[in-house]
Amino acid sequence: MSFRVGLLSSLFVLSATVAAHAGTIGIDIPDSTEKVLIDLPEGWVEALTDEKASGTRRTIIHEYVPDGQTVSDWEEMITVVLTRPEKAPDDEQYVNNAKAMTIKFYRDLCIGHPERMMVPTETRNGYPTALFYMSCIVRPEAKAARPEQVKNLESLIGISMTSQGGWSLQVQRAWHTNKLEDDGKAGLKGPDKKRDEFEAAQAAMMKFAQEEVVICNTADSAKPCTLPVPH
Repeated sequence: MSFRVGLLSSLFVLSATVAAHAGTIGIDIPDSTEKVLIDLPEGWVEALTDEKASGTRRTIIHEYVPDGQTVSDWEEMITVVLTRPEKAPDDEQYVNNAKAMTIKFYRDLCIGHPERMMVPTETRNGYPTALFYMSCIVRPEAKAARPEQVKNLESLIGISMTSQGGWSLQVQRAWHTNKLEDDGKAGLKGPDKKRDEFEAAQAAMMKFAQEEVVICNTADSAKPCTLPVPH
């Protein structure tokens, strides 16, 4: 089983000890009683908050990194994107967003892609939710086009959701490095320590996506603002 095709499948059964967590933080969804809850890892800080508007479309971004890293120099990052589109999201928006993110990731960055794109869906705390899991060795030309942003190995795990108030949401947890690269045999080469860090990061990212992100509603007891995630 190759690294490029098999890695994400193996993550569903990967078990590892993951880092301690600092606690739950809540991000308000504007003009509503809803919030996005995430379990922020211990030692992580908010590095960026930004809001953009174009007509009636609004986009709010929050980015978090381990203390000592920045939005321009990071190895791990959590990004929360809230988008209020010009038209209210339809019933399939959450899963279509996840599929589009997956297709774009492999198309723009990767050497090869999985035979099957995985976008599992569920109802989480009463909200439609789709998950996406992506990881690959980057094409040299893709890295050369954005050398300050793209590394040899890129991994991204995320959650796409739709709020009751008409917002589309994506929460992404990313990890990348220049210290691991393609070994020419469908695997990785690089320091053993960095490969161990990669496996631990993937386990933490998977747990984050599955258990540590939720939309809730402070005015609706059926959608409680609690973690672990109520399913």
